[in-house]
Amino acid sequence: MKIRHFILPALLCLLTASSAAAQDDVRLTLRPQAIGIGTFYNGTTVTATGRVPADSEAVVRFIGAPSEIHMKQVGKVGGVIWMNQGSVTFEKAPSVCIVSSAVDLKHLEARADAVDDLSLAGLKSSILIDAQGSRDNGIFAEFVKLKKKEGLYREISGNISYAKASNGFKTFRALIPLPSRLKPGVYTVDVSAVRNGQIVARGEGTLDAKLDGLPAFMAPLAFHHSFLYGIFASLIALLAGLGIGIVFQSKGAH
Repeated sequence: MKIRHFILPALLCLLTASSAAAQDDVRLTLRPQAIGIGTFYNGTTVTATGRVPADSEAVVRFIGAPSEIHMKQVGKVGGVIWMNQGSVTFEKAPSVCIVSSAVDLKHLEARADAVDDLSLAGLKSSILIDAQGSRDNGIFAEFVKLKKKEGLYREISGNISYAKASNGFKTFRALIPLPSRLKPGVYTVDVSAVRNGQIVARGEGTLDAKLDGLPAFMAPLAFHHSFLYGIFASLIALLAGLGIGIVFQSKGAH
């Protein structure tokens, strides 16, 4: 009984130590940890720093919360007339997905399933597609193409740099460009350490995006005080029109 009482606490200590060591393999810090989406917000850059094992490559992803997206699928009928051919629903699709790496993912032995999951193509395994009236297998590819065009989905290589390795680890610095169409919400930033096509360690952080300035003032009015919102929106449009008129008049005077 005494030996049993001794072994159990010892095993718990070993498990705790190994868990702490695994979590310590990857470190991640975000600067800034929160951003304001104001009147003149047109995208920004977030810096992610941390460390990964020296013999691995860091892959950093900026991901928005899963959402449900409804779209209409358009196609040619009889090869002549463009018409709606049905509706398509994408469930569990992240609002934003930006994948960053020091080198192209193809060079990380991306044939391995573990690395494939980090790419935009890997989203296919998590996004549920309900395509009514369609059997087109290219719907997911078209969805990703649309999101890329909107600037919400991106794969970037070369925006991660490393410092000299020390004590089995190397520090990294990733510059993550955020889109101008970013919505308020909490976003996840995760870093995966990839070695020989396999993920050997992971770390995660969050970034909070909030409305700031005039947008923060107008948003509650739009939902709870529509009359006041209409008045303020009209005033803003009037002032913007006057400002543009003044600018063009001043340019015409020269």
